[in-house]
Amino acid sequence: MMEALKDVSLIIHAAAYLGEDRTLAEASNIQGVQSLIDGAISAGVERFVHISTLSVYGHLDGDVELNEASSLAYGHSEVYIATKCESERIVQDAMARGLQGVILRPGIICAEHNSHWGDRLVAKLAQADRVTWIHPDDLTPWVHAENLAEMCVLAATHPVAVNQVYNAIDGNYREDEFTLRIVRAMDKKLTIPDGDPIRMAYSFHKIKDDLGYRPVRTFEETVSQLEEQGRLWLLSH
Repeated sequence: MMEALKDVSLIIHAAAYLGEDRTLAEASNIQGVQSLIDGAISAGVERFVHISTLSVYGHLDGDVELNEASSLAYGHSEVYIATKCESERIVQDAMARGLQGVILRPGIICAEHNSHWGDRLVAKLAQADRVTWIHPDDLTPWVHAENLAEMCVLAATHPVAVNQVYNAIDGNYREDEFTLRIVRAMDKKLTIPDGDPIRMAYSFHKIKDDLGYRPVRTFEETVSQLEEQGRLWLLSH
């Protein structure tokens, strides 16, 4: 670790295990983070930017807006959520010991290419005879991948960012504005699932007010391009 961190002044830590194997999750999201944090402190790293997730707030019912001061879901039954909460605790403890750290909590990270919530979403919809898992009123905490990169630059360089936590999204968008636009462009049939829609929303003003963040890519231009990908798929089939 010390050899890897030789002459390193900045760490942007974006690694995580997203699966359900608790042993692997703890090895990556807890022990791995602790090891990297300890190495950063020993090596005198000047700033540590930790990419967390909005999932650390857990799942709440009803209309609720969560900000950076809202409680985290420590001990959550889902392995990913529980271990990502613990990784934040490790970073917070290190900041209390003097490490200059910043925590970013992104939501759905979207891009037109090489993205689970972009072109791969289009491919997933293409394989479905009927879309059954999306409620039009579900809220999606959305951020473009290039916008998240811009947030990382600000977190790494802005003096105000030190020891702060930021919800790293561009907005809370209804699925009717996002995925279902692609569904309609692909002329897919929709069955609205039973149950209440997901109405958790997340405040996203702090990073704008503190760091002057402004999006590089807009939601509208991105979704329009994904709609076009969907239409092209329809024409090719």
